[in-house]
Amino acid sequence: MSIAELIFQESKELPEFEAQEVLDFVAFLKQKLKTKHDTKPKKESLIAAFELLSQMPDDFMNDRVDDLPQEREAW
Repeated sequence: MSIAELIFQESKELPEFEAQEVLDFVAFLKQKLKTKHDTKPKKESLIAAFELLSQMPDDFMNDRVDDLPQEREAW
């Protein structure tokens, strides 16, 4: 018997309110899975970002670092 079938069998024995809670929990898990899948960076996006970085000049941050205080007390 599959897990889905076991859940079905067990849920048939529950009172209506508790069965609704199980259904709500299933909906929550599905939404959580969808959100997790949607927020995962796409491989293509990462490749594009690294390509942009590779096109930057080697010294593109030098001016910015020079603008920052080097001593902690100067922060």
